[in-house]
Amino acid sequence: MEQFGLIGVFVKTVELNSFTKCATALGLSTSSVSKSIARLENELGVKLLERTTRNVGPTPDGMTFYRRCKQILLALDDARNELATTKVTPSGRLRVVLPECYGKFWIMPILNAIAKQFPDLVISTRMSDRIIEESDEGFDVAVVIGEPPNRRFIARKLHESRIVTAAGPGYLDEWGTPMRPEDLVAHNCLMSLRPGRRSHATWLFQHGEEVSEHPLIKGNMLIDNGEALLDAAAQGVGIAQAPDYVVLPYLTDGSLVEILADYQAPGPSVWVIYAAAKHLASRVRTFIDTLFESMESLPGQRMALRYATSEPREGY
Repeated sequence: MEQFGLIGVFVKTVELNSFTKCATALGLSTSSVSKSIARLENELGVKLLERTTRNVGPTPDGMTFYRRCKQILLALDDARNELATTKVTPSGRLRVVLPECYGKFWIMPILNAIAKQFPDLVISTRMSDRIIEESDEGFDVAVVIGEPPNRRFIARKLHESRIVTAAGPGYLDEWGTPMRPEDLVAHNCLMSLRPGRRSHATWLFQHGEEVSEHPLIKGNMLIDNGEALLDAAAQGVGIAQAPDYVVLPYLTDGSLVEILADYQAPGPSVWVIYAAAKHLASRVRTFIDTLFESMESLPGQRMALRYATSEPREGY
């Protein structure tokens, strides 16, 4: 297995283009990484990496070797996962990627319960709103908001969200409560920003079967973080609109009050995605099963959320 260790160091170095970053990712010293690469090159009799003062990169031979090694490591991981499915008690490392707001409020209580139930299971959780790409391989299960990658991963719908419009009690006392979307013309409407995108100049509302966009006449704050946006609304700055899974903690503690509830529009869907492996490791299957079984029992679930599950796009 020592050779697999050297190969693992080489693959990680190529992927990160840095001895230092590889050392940090693997919990090794930079000198240890450098010596491992040198030993591998010496054993193969081939130069694998080009070193510069800023980074390292594969030589043509190194890139060929990297591609084959990557396949070998993935096959080894599949073999380990297949073996792990025979274990009654989940163990090993479970790598989970969660969106920040949704993951913190909804998924972490489930992961905490699993961690207490299975002490031999190591749960590595990464909170990130970065879009999952089809080439991503650094996770076992991910929860994503919006449309998931549609080819390499199995996707199961966890939640059909709704758009909630809300304001702080103090703001409503001072400025009054809008009864229709048209009434927003007289209010300060806080807008969300998304990296690389234009600010939301409209809000969504649904009346009957019709979903329509309502233009915002004015708003003196633009914020690129959902929690910060709702904090501003809770402090009486103005009215905000966000998906229900972000707003719910504020509604629960009373810092925000929902308005225009009869005009809620559909929000983004939430999906659970994982690799289309023939045999799921017990730790992966345990998390997925527990996730779907536990959602309805979470605090505040009945208050503002409507969850739906669907059959996986491929066999589960």
